[in-house]
Amino acid sequence: MYAIQHIRSKMPRCYINIMGERIPFALDTGACSNIIGVVTYNKLKSKHSISLQAVNDDDNLFGYGSKRKSDLCGSFSANVQCGHKMAHALFYVFIGVAKCLLSHETAVSLSLVSYSDNVLCNIFPGNSDDIIKSFPTVFQGLGKLVGYYVKFHIGPTVEPVAQPLRRTPFWNQGGVT
Repeated sequence: MYAIQHIRSKMPRCYINIMGERIPFALDTGACSNIIGVVTYNKLKSKHSISLQAVNDDDNLFGYGSKRKSDLCGSFSANVQCGHKMAHALFYVFIGVAKCLLSHETAVSLSLVSYSDNVLCNIFPGNSDDIIKSFPTVFQGLGKLVGYYVKFHIGPTVEPVAQPLRRTPFWNQGGVT
């Protein structure tokens, strides 16, 4: 993650080159689309020949937690670069003031975000049969801890408080008398 840095925010950000222009983006691994503001688009358009494609009615984009569709004026595709990685991405142009947002898919394509599903925890070498043979008393019976007393460390100034009763679930209230 060599290109990520903080830019006046706690949200992870990076600079992405679009058509040779260095543009700051916020990384959002929960976003499904790349968003760019109309001001940034106009800067790109003034230096490069790009045109907007009409947004389909199927492309309903909503802000997080919003019930209203985002105001989009179109979309365009471009090659993007961050460090030595390149990718092709689709950007939606937002009408109004908007910060640029990089989607999960594009961030992964540019190797800004990576995931590992190969986590190995090797506490006890060998297989599970070796563990069971090494500690036979632990794996017998009902799992009751015998011969050990637990001491709760409670401060002497702490006043006991009664826990309120748990309400009966609505679906079960008819059966309770």
